[in-house]
Amino acid sequence: MEINNTIPKKQFAISVNKSLTIIMAVIVCLPIYVCIELILGAQFNIGNLVLVALSVAIIGSAICDIKKRGISLSNVFAGCYFGVLLLNNLNISRLQAPKNIIDIYYYTFAPLIFLALLVVYEKRKIHFTGTKKIFSINSDVAGLLIIILCVLVKMRIYKVTGIRFISNLWRSESETQFVIPGESGIANMLMWLTLMMVPAVKKRWIKITAIIVTVMCSVLSAVRGDLIRIGMFLVLLWISHYGKNFLTKKNIIKLSILAVAGIVLFSIWGNYRQMKRGWKDPATAISNLLESRTDNMVINWAYGYTGINFDVLKQEFIEKEKTEEFKALFLPVIRILGGNKAIEEYNKTINTRGLNDFNASTFLSYYIRELGLFYFIDVILTALIVILLDWLCCLVGFKGGRLFLLMMTALTFFGNYYIMPNLFFTMIIGIIYYAFVDTSNNSSIITTYR
Repeated sequence: MEINNTIPKKQFAISVNKSLTIIMAVIVCLPIYVCIELILGAQFNIGNLVLVALSVAIIGSAICDIKKRGISLSNVFAGCYFGVLLLNNLNISRLQAPKNIIDIYYYTFAPLIFLALLVVYEKRKIHFTGTKKIFSINSDVAGLLIIILCVLVKMRIYKVTGIRFISNLWRSESETQFVIPGESGIANMLMWLTLMMVPAVKKRWIKITAIIVTVMCSVLSAVRGDLIRIGMFLVLLWISHYGKNFLTKKNIIKLSILAVAGIVLFSIWGNYRQMKRGWKDPATAISNLLESRTDNMVINWAYGYTGINFDVLKQEFIEKEKTEEFKALFLPVIRILGGNKAIEEYNKTINTRGLNDFNASTFLSYYIRELGLFYFIDVILTALIVILLDWLCCLVGFKGGRLFLLMMTALTFFGNYYIMPNLFFTMIIGIIYYAFVDTSNNSSIITTYR
């Protein structure tokens, strides 16, 4: 009896071609990288070359994976985290130093474990249809209910505190003046739930209303971080509609235009905010603060919140002092048991170290500050939490929840949103709420894993 080996041979050939493509990409990118560094007059060493080669290889694998099955937790993490790590090695800032073996360990060891766990999880086939429900609420009705509650609570808060965007109180220390303990937390949760309902509702006007309400809430509250998260969520929603067919020339051009527009708007907002805070010439100030090798305002604002983050993270492990606590993963529990004061006390204790006023330090900073070399323990547990949340979203057919997880995963180069109590509890409430929402509109918003 003859055994048909056509499929295994075909898969092997595809795997070999993919590997050769990635190797060629690395070979081509390394000389280009060296030329860029020589033009910039930046210092680099073998450590930089290792990180560049590794980042290019992982990004290449992520692109191949997206072409095969669409976006997922693993390829979004691989593309975004290692994409920004690649950007970091351009050394645009004079605050940066050549990389060493310790840098490579902290930047890549635990993230590679995190990535591997996501890949293993996604190997199983997930049926994204939702469980059979005893009763279900129409998705449009469910979405409108959340939108109305969000607007009412936000209006109540604005009536009491005023609107920060039109005030002159833009300094970080004045943020508490626009917060009502308890109510502001609920309002933020409703805002994120409103955004998560966008993929579920069927009527276009409700989708548009939900997006407008979410964006306006963030603008009026003058929270740039929220706008970044909303923007990333909507971009991922758009990409997810195409599944594995996203990577066409037309879509890549559209994504490039969106990225450039987003970075320019981010820079304009940054300048406006700093002018409100008293900076006379924000464009020059950000260049000086970054000690940049270029005078381009847009590049400096973008790099100051992306590439430099890994050097901010470095401040956590070049210092020997560790808290030797194991609390970061339990911040949501601490919030329930000790209230907001307990979180404030924890933040004072952890007090992440900045670099020339830059303080975004990837999703690893708390873990490194707590456990040092053993930070990978926290990262492994984080991966398991992410996997559990994703599985629960699949169980109830919560498309918005999965997109929200993708958004948090895409922004791991910026911070750790998985353990933020407000966002974590929003995910849990969304999963519970969605257990009673009609999931018949589950067409290919997010592709199922293989």
